Amino acid sequence: MSGLRPHLDARERPIGLFKPNPDNPRAITDEKFEALVESLRTMPWLMRARPLIARPDGKVIAGNMRLRAARALEWPKVWAVVVADEIPDDDVEKLVALVDNNPFGVYDETLLAEWVYDLSERDVDLSLTGFDDSYVRRVLASVAGPEPEPHPPSGHVDYQCPQCGFGWAGHPRPRDATGAAP
Repeated sequence: MSGLRPHLDARERPIGLFKPNPDNPRAITDEKFEALVESLRTMPWLMRARPLIARPDGKVIAGNMRLRAARALEWPKVWAVVVADEIPDDDVEKLVALVDNNPFGVYDETLLAEWVYDLSERDVDLSLTGFDDSYVRRVLASVAGPEPEPHPPSGHVDYQCPQCGFGWAGHPRPRDATGAAP
C-alpha cells in the first residue's frame, strides 16, 4: 500500500454520475447537515478544494455528505476525482474512506477561541464553521471570561484600618491564621 501514487484528475462532473456509498459508516445529524449545506452555499469553492473521490461506476468513496449537500443545493455538477487502479480492492477503498473522515488534528483551544471570537466581532455567521451553537457559546465564554465587577462610586469605602483609619474599596487582602498578609 505504501506504493500507491494515484494520478488525481479532479474536475467538475455531472452530479448524476455519482451515488452514495450504501455501506458508508459515517452519519450526520440534521443540524450538522444544514451547517454543511450552508457552508457550501456560502463558499462553493470548498467543493473544488476537497472533491469527491469515486469509483468509475460512480460509487462515492469519500465525500458522501458533500454529495448529499450538493444535491440539496441542486447543483448540476460537482468536483470529483474518479479512481480505478489507484484503489485496487475493498480494503484500500475502506481505508481511503476512513482516512477522509478521520479528524487527525486537535484544536489548540486557546487559538480556536481567539479565532471564533475574532469572527464573532466581525459579525461572521459562525454556523458556517460547522460547530454547534452550544460549542460556539462555550468557546466565546472562554475568551470573554467572567463579567467584571462594577467599580464602586468614587469616595466609596468598603474597609477601614482600625489602627490608622486608612479606607479603601474592594476586597481585603487575604490573611493567614496569625492575621498576616501573605
